[in-house]
Amino acid sequence: MESNKRKCGFVDCNNLIEKKEGYAWPVACENCLYSKKATRCDACFKKEDSRFHTIWEFSDEVTGENKVEFFVEATNFDYAKEVIQKFLAHNISTELRQELNSLYQKCLDLEKDISEFKELAREKATKEQGIRKEFIQEKGGSQFNIYEYFLCASCSKELNERERKLREDYDTKLSKFTVFDDEELFDRVATEIGHKAVDKITWTTGTKYTEEEFEENHKKNKESLERILKEAETNNSGNLNLSQLEELRKRVEFYNNWDKPSKVSQEIKENSFQKGQRSENNSSVLPWILGIGGIIILLGTIIYFVYRNKKKLI
Repeated sequence: MESNKRKCGFVDCNNLIEKKEGYAWPVACENCLYSKKATRCDACFKKEDSRFHTIWEFSDEVTGENKVEFFVEATNFDYAKEVIQKFLAHNISTELRQELNSLYQKCLDLEKDISEFKELAREKATKEQGIRKEFIQEKGGSQFNIYEYFLCASCSKELNERERKLREDYDTKLSKFTVFDDEELFDRVATEIGHKAVDKITWTTGTKYTEEEFEENHKKNKESLERILKEAETNNSGNLNLSQLEELRKRVEFYNNWDKPSKVSQEIKENSFQKGQRSENNSSVLPWILGIGGIIILLGTIIYFVYRNKKKLI
């Protein structure tokens, strides 16, 4: 069982600090937390008149965790394959079905080089964890607190640039293992099966987030927006301008039509049927397809991105 106690972050203090449930680790005991303040940059020892940039230390060496190996273990194509299979289980156009089948085959082909994929992932995670301490050592500095770094504006900018370059270098190396662009593919599928169906699949696959929890959250968010809109329309009192009020109406409309495919998908399916690509088993689906209106607004995709980024669980 993981311990909920560890040493105070200041090297000259041996007091223990405790991690409370639901909270992040404190960086120091209560005595040090309020009595010791950084007075110089950890890297160059320069004193700052303004506030220092504070960066957390998250390496396994310090935290005692094993995030590198956890990251490597999660480096696979299981999520992509499961998501694709769930998309294929829906009634979709022949064109999209062929595209998804090709992506699934790509997963199978890439799995042949899974050892290379995992080794690159391990290298990236290890270097990301060590780059901050290496930077301090290179500058001839030392940490004031082992759980965080205090940097002047110049050193902080230099470190941020090094970390950005490291990420870009490994993103380039790992790009050969990219199966698909999430947003592009998910929006493509959403035009045929609806944003709600796509979100339910992508949010619950590979997580502990259940479909029941997904539905409950969707219901609560929808009801909350509807209540806010009703209150704004009946008793706005100048709190929202016309533009904000219209945006709120659009959000509510998007929620109301979240489970419906867009007009684009109907046209794709209809063209497929006209070209004789529909089987006899799908004959009962045509009235359903033709009866759904293309009522998702043009801003729907933008609203979807905002909502998804806020609610996505990892």
